[in-house]
Amino acid sequence: MLHAILADVGAAAKPDRADRDTLDPLIGLVLQGTWRIRRSIGRGGLGVVYEATHERLPKGAAVKVLRRELADHPEAFERFRREAEIACSIGAASIAEVYDLNFLPDGAPYIVMELLDGEDLSVRLAARGRLPLPEAIEICGQIVDALEATHRRGIIHRDLKPQNVFLCRVPDVAFGGLGDRIKLLDFGISKIVGSLTNLTDSGVVMGTPHHMSPEQARGDTQLIDHRTDVYALGVLLYQVLSGQLPFHAESPYAVLLKIVNEPAPLLRSHVAELPEALEAVIARALAKDPADRYPSAALLWDDLLAAVGQPFRPPGERPPRTG
Repeated sequence: MLHAILADVGAAAKPDRADRDTLDPLIGLVLQGTWRIRRSIGRGGLGVVYEATHERLPKGAAVKVLRRELADHPEAFERFRREAEIACSIGAASIAEVYDLNFLPDGAPYIVMELLDGEDLSVRLAARGRLPLPEAIEICGQIVDALEATHRRGIIHRDLKPQNVFLCRVPDVAFGGLGDRIKLLDFGISKIVGSLTNLTDSGVVMGTPHHMSPEQARGDTQLIDHRTDVYALGVLLYQVLSGQLPFHAESPYAVLLKIVNEPAPLLRSHVAELPEALEAVIARALAKDPADRYPSAALLWDDLLAAVGQPFRPPGERPPRTG
């Protein structure tokens, strides 16, 4: 399944892709004499993502187009532009590569980026419920690599969740068969540490409720730093290992209240056979106070390996640290 980048919403109420593409004036358009738009591969509230091919080389790309009416909204355009610039600035193998940022004839901006083949982590979890410990740890290690590359450049992702972890299927030379190479996606609400411009004011909640840190849930934007991503990594680990989210409620607001005020249920209340030391690592990652969390994703990774006894690949055989 080709990565659609934008979340598809209300799919059941939409015409099928063939009907949409027949009516879509962008199908067949060649951008800057280079990228020919072939078909839509994702559609959401912000716009459309298309598959495109290079006119002179055997190369594909994904073209993400912001809706024209949103292009006139300064904040929406700024987030779109920032997503492209941040992905380029990190320059790591674990981040989807961006080739271009430009404008359609009608003024709508678009990003040309790496076309990914595989599935996002939310799709895998929906099909399997939870992942075996070795698979979960392997994926986590690569997410740590992506976060470390991001944090070294003073960038905080702020929206780490399964939908933004894309699993590319690649040959696994060391172990045979196919393996997962992750790509961390969607830097649209990322925060650049020390930036004089901030896209959100204090008191504005940005992110996905179930994966927010307590400081995000409170809207304390000035307190958000790399430990916010450490918290989200703890939520993600909790989810892939147990098939459950730490907090459930009937409304997003009620979820945010629980994140701020209630301790997360212990991981082993869902999966008793997991190591107790692993439970302690995730509990520290989910600490309410950032000062009580791991100061970096790399230190969480070190304790995680110690907790599970490293029954996986030796460090030199795991995909190398990126960035």
